[in-house]
Parts: sequence; C-alpha cells; structure tokens
Amino acid sequence: QEGSPAALVSSAGRSFPLTQKYVGPPAAGEMERSAARTVRAALEETRGDVLCFLPGAGEIRAVESMLAGLPQCAVLPLHGSLSVEMQDAALRRAPGDDARRVILASPVAESSLTIPGVRVVVDTGLCRSPRFDPASGLTRLHLTSISQASATQRAGRAAREGPGSCYRMWSQSTHNQRPESPLPEIASADLTSTVLDLVIWGVQLSEISELGWVDAPTVDQQEYAVEVLQGLGALTKDGLPTSRGRQLASFPLHPRLAHLVIRGWELGFGKLACQVAALLEERDILRGRMPGSDLRIRVDALNGVGQYANDRDRGACQRIGQQVDRLLNTVQSLVSSIGSEGGKVPAALDGLT
Repeated sequence: QEGSPAALVSSAGRSFPLTQKYVGPPAAGEMERSAARTVRAALEETRGDVLCFLPGAGEIRAVESMLAGLPQCAVLPLHGSLSVEMQDAALRRAPGDDARRVILASPVAESSLTIPGVRVVVDTGLCRSPRFDPASGLTRLHLTSISQASATQRAGRAAREGPGSCYRMWSQSTHNQRPESPLPEIASADLTSTVLDLVIWGVQLSEISELGWVDAPTVDQQEYAVEVLQGLGALTKDGLPTSRGRQLASFPLHPRLAHLVIRGWELGFGKLACQVAALLEERDILRGRMPGSDLRIRVDALNGVGQYANDRDRGACQRIGQQVDRLLNTVQSLVSSIGSEGGKVPAALDGLT
C-alpha cells in the first residue's frame, strides 16, 4: 500500500569451509613463475578446478606458457579482451569432459560469478587500477595490491559449491596492512568530462563540491578539470559553457579527444582524426606484438596495410571501426545543427553536408 514500508527480504547465502594458505610473496620479477609453481602445488595437494587470479592479459599469457603440457589438465585464459567463445570455454565445462581445469583469470572473475567445478583459488594479490596522471593528462593502469575485501571476494570463489582452498601469494603478517576496501575510483579519476556535463546542465562551478556525492572529489581534481576545459575553449573564465564546450560534450569521448576530432575536421583530416581518437581510447591493437607506440603504424594496421596488418587484434579493430562510424555520424549531426541555426560552418566541415 502507498505510504507503507517496503517489504524486507533476506536470504542467507550457503557457505562451505575454506582453507587459506599464505605461501609468501614472490621474489622481485618472479611473480609469473611463482604463480605457476603455486598452481602446480595446488594441483598436487587438492582436488577440483583451479582459478588463478593474475593482474592482466600479459601475465596470463606468460603463466599459460609456463603451464603448457600439464598432464590431464586444461589451461584456460579468462580476460576481457578474449572473444565471447573463449570466455565461455573457461566459464562452462563441456559435457563429458572430466579433465581438471586451470583457469587463469584477470579480476573479471572476482565478481559474484560462480565458475562450476572451481574448488581452489590461487591469488597473486595484485590488480591493475586506473590512475589519472595530471602531468600527462592520461589515465594509466598501475599495478597495485588488492584490498582485504577483494582478497575475501576472490577466496570465496573456491567455496561456492563445496569445501575449498585458497593459496595467497603474500604473508599472513602483511595481510592486515592491506587497505580494508578498494579506493573509490573517483578519488583518482579525471573529472574533465564530468565537470563539462555538470556546467552544461546548469551547475555552477562553486556548487560542484556541494552536490550529494557518495565520495566527493578533491578541490584539486575540480580545479584541474576547469583548467583543461578552459584551455580547450569549452568554458569561459566565469565557468560557463561555450558553444565549443557543447560541441565537445556531444561526442562519446573525453573532451581532449573530442577536440582532436573537431580540429581534425576543420583542418581537413576528419576520418584520420576519428581513427586516432578511437585508437587512443581502445586497447592497443598491436599489444604484445611490437615495441613502441607509433600511432602511424597503428593507423596503417587498422586500415589493413603495412607490415603489422596481420598482427592486429581483429576484435579491437572491429570495435574501433564501429566507434569511428559513431564519431563520423556525430560530426555530421553537428554540422547539420550548425547550419540549421544559421551559423558558419567551417570550410573543411562544409563538404559533409
């Protein structure tokens, strides 16, 4: 009935005994080898499938190669850049397949997902977390230790269907030194897009800190975002959105990359600008296949030419191609709106209409 308290439903989750072993930290530069050794030990000492948590795809590939040839055992990778079919192969056991499985997973498997057959977890205690670097203006992934809450979440994967074991690759004495919970992402995030959206919605810069944040950003984060937006011509000195700021906000991109796209069109390099922007926000299409970070080589590979055309990540290239199409459509819509409002369309954009 209207005005009556909402019904409260509670459900006690079923739990099974969990044995935890602290095997100690690996030597410097030996994390992958130590993880492989711990997996082998777990296979000898326990029953059931093994879920090994590693920081990312690079470490997963390294450990996978070290575990190649395990008798009567399938080694399966699980991370976000794999195809849906390969992820399903790790998450679902094929009917009639009795071989033990070793699933080498990124933190994607840390969620409430239950992987059938897993009775053992090997936890490196590491993850890659996004951290914004104001000096470069970029968000980078940093290798960090997981929190106690994340360690508990990971260990729980082993005791979903029955008694399980967890091998932790750090010492028990240092466990309580880990943070209790993960750092809120907003504490280290780039707020440039957020601040631009807020001022377009009518929020004054002085009001941002007064909003009902779950975890409030710092004043330094806000000031940096304002400085970047004013440098891009998106905000006035009084903190009001400009027409260029509204144009930047119309793109599904960070304002810096949106500015790149618009300026590229104005200079007559529209499609190239869209491709560069899409490449910069996607996983490296040549990751692990070539050293360096030359964008020219990646643009060539994206277009199927050059010496690395056959080495590109085709899944990532497909996503980039779809993003390029979206960006082209956004520019065309932007040009149409400028023309319908009687504004002057830059010569390089005029050909689109």
